[in-house]
Amino acid sequence: MARLLVLLALFYAGLAHAEGTLYLYNWNNYISQATVERFEAQCRCRLKQDYYSDNEEMLAKLEAGAAGYDIIVPTGNAVESLVRRGALRPVDKSLLPHLKNIKPDYLDTWFDPGNRYSVPYAYTVTLIGYNVEKMRALKLPTDTWALIFEPNYLEKIKGRVTVLNSQRELMAAAMKYLGYGVHEKDPAKWEQAKQLILRAKPYWATFSNSTYIK
Repeated sequence: MARLLVLLALFYAGLAHAEGTLYLYNWNNYISQATVERFEAQCRCRLKQDYYSDNEEMLAKLEAGAAGYDIIVPTGNAVESLVRRGALRPVDKSLLPHLKNIKPDYLDTWFDPGNRYSVPYAYTVTLIGYNVEKMRALKLPTDTWALIFEPNYLEKIKGRVTVLNSQRELMAAAMKYLGYGVHEKDPAKWEQAKQLILRAKPYWATFSNSTYIK
């Protein structure tokens, strides 16, 4: 199954001061250069981006003292931690007239009730990407997570599988494959997911959140 994520635009407490420049801390390849150019032309400002590959990297950098960002774009589960640290400034909703156009299902979330510090930016899913011709030639199934977890399939593509470098994403995929929910509280079931990953790991090439889109 696909793993669902909600991305959020966050207003960081360590605001930048350089006039005419907006500093954005974002995931790699989330905004095309064409979009950046249109934004700069319309807003008559310069957009400067720094990139990170997962929430842990972003949180560690901010914890180490990184500052100067106007907006941060993490996934929803990182918001609670940032709020708890006092790293975010409240959003001035009077400056967001189009907020009313966002579907209510994505507002007033558990990690930011009332959207005091964050607003939805995008909604994405985690999927399996594959080379259609290769999978057909090898007669491998492409409609199941077994493709990346089961050795009888993996031995045909050993060293050619990249998985996300995210414990949240990978454990969720393993739990779903085993038929368990991601909110499962039974330690034994989480241990099963762990062992499933460890069994498959020797067949994988690497863990990465960005090289698969190069």
